[in-house]
Amino acid sequence: MRKIIPLTALLVLALFTECEEKTLSPDPIPETTASTAAASTTPSVTTIAPTATTAENAAYADRIASVLAQIYPGDEEDEALLDMMMTKASHLSLPPADPITTDKAATERAKEVLTAAGLTDWIESAESEYVELNGERVRYTRSNPPYTVQYYAAEEIWYVQPNAPCGITEDGRNVAAPSMPPYVLLNQKNGDVLAIF
Repeated sequence: MRKIIPLTALLVLALFTECEEKTLSPDPIPETTASTAAASTTPSVTTIAPTATTAENAAYADRIASVLAQIYPGDEEDEALLDMMMTKASHLSLPPADPITTDKAATERAKEVLTAAGLTDWIESAESEYVELNGERVRYTRSNPPYTVQYYAAEEIWYVQPNAPCGITEDGRNVAAPSMPPYVLLNQKNGDVLAIF
């Protein structure tokens, strides 16, 4: 039985823990062999449809549910949320990707996914040294990383989330943007997007 987090729990969690520094220790990445690292030379556009009835895609649903249960332990099952996340991913058209073996590669692929999903404002917000306060653009020092990146080895899934601005401005004002950033779950083996929240 899949254990998934209800949307209300995610909203509460995002609002009250946004500025906490997330220190995740990534699982070791398996070594990539030459055969698995070979990139496709055919410039084509592919999509993954995780809601299909194939055994492989059903396994991804269970893997995604497992990752979500690790991120948000103790929450109730919510298959509707899982289906929504996987459906959003299945509607994207993205170029093929290589296996993802580093945090940097996972972040770059997640940025491609967020761009394809029309969420570039989150990328800009995560990477900007400026924040808007009371209609004024102010430089600030971030107290959390621009992206939270975690690899789940047992599931072979990367989790990547752009973080909302959090820190202190040059003139000493606190920046804490209560929000619910999107996140992306990526297949480590081939870079396919499995789910988007």
